[in-house]
Amino acid sequence: MDDLTSCSLSYVASILGGKWKPFIVWYLSMAPGKRARYSELRKRIPYDISHKMFSQHLSELEQVGIIERVVVEVKPLRVDYLLTTKGVSFANVLYFIRDWGAAYGGFSAETLQRTKGRMGDGMLVYGDDGDEAERGSVERITWQFDPSTFDVCGGSCEGDAREE
Repeated sequence: MDDLTSCSLSYVASILGGKWKPFIVWYLSMAPGKRARYSELRKRIPYDISHKMFSQHLSELEQVGIIERVVVEVKPLRVDYLLTTKGVSFANVLYFIRDWGAAYGGFSAETLQRTKGRMGDGMLVYGDDGDEAERGSVERITWQFDPSTFDVCGGSCEGDAREE
């Protein structure tokens, strides 16, 4: 049976669960080398998170393989957090969720222009348009939104995705 308590959605919800986990993954994905010290990462996140909650969420993300805790043997010892391959993949899901929020949450067109997808006329496309997509070896995701809610192209649609 594929209900919400036994499906893969429950697994994703368990990772998203916790107020700060998506922010931790998001800001770690923006760090140079997708790696940051505890204090650097905590400063990057523009919210007041208690040390206890921050540490707990880091630990939970480490347990599911989203991040890796790396002890750097210098004097004094320091601990870095690194986004794993699985974590980078999860961060890409967060980019998609962010774009959905930009299109439907009443945010500015500038927010949606920072997408990792390609903008079209009321459409956002993720994936390759080339030969591989036609052969079916690359997943392509397309979703539509109401372009009349804001000027998505900002007056100059180039069709290229902007990297953050």
